Amino acid sequence: MSTPQMPAPPRAGRTGIVAMTVAVIALVLSVVAVAVAVLAFARSSDGSPVVAQPAPATAPTTASLPRSQEPPPPGASAEAPAEDPGATGTIDPQGAFTRAYQDERLRAESPGCADNGNYQVAIDLDLPQVAGGGVDVRYSGCNPGTIQSELQQAEVSGPDATPEECLDKIRTQPASRPIPAAKDLTLCFRTDKNRALEEATTQKIVFMTITGVTSANDRGILNITLNAWNVP
Repeated sequence: MSTPQMPAPPRAGRTGIVAMTVAVIALVLSVVAVAVAVLAFARSSDGSPVVAQPAPATAPTTASLPRSQEPPPPGASAEAPAEDPGATGTIDPQGAFTRAYQDERLRAESPGCADNGNYQVAIDLDLPQVAGGGVDVRYSGCNPGTIQSELQQAEVSGPDATPEECLDKIRTQPASRPIPAAKDLTLCFRTDKNRALEEATTQKIVFMTITGVTSANDRGILNITLNAWNVP
């Protein structure tokens, strides 16, 4: 008598087992992922260093702006204050002075011998010229007459004096005003910086040497030689 054969399990049962196995694996992976995330969060919360994000590349900063476009400090005007009229400016005595002109000879005649405002002749040190242009020096009177100027001035050793000597004399021994005219006297003048800018010229150190003082027909006659240096 033969043993009865057991029927094979249905195919659908095997498929269910496989699907269950895949589901279990997926669940395990999900649990692992959650655990990793929790661990990472815990590490970031316990003082671990955090990398700072750089600022946007397009964000403007004061340091990146040209100096002319930098914002003014609080309470300050956007425009620099204008220089006071007549300011002479700061001159470096060790700067590179260059010749403006050399051995210019002028003859100035005062209109009369009275030493007052009605008998003066003007001298322009920038060009240089007499009775024209800007007024830097005035000669008035005669026998010998006087020299007057609103510029900074001093007496120096002679026509060969240097701009450095002139600036030092102006600083330490400025000349009083007016100055009596005298043959062989050498004066130095520091011209006005603002006026030089207005006239599109340069500020100068000018040496005036008096080569003669005479009079004729009730007029004072002043002969001078001028040498000038451009201020750097």
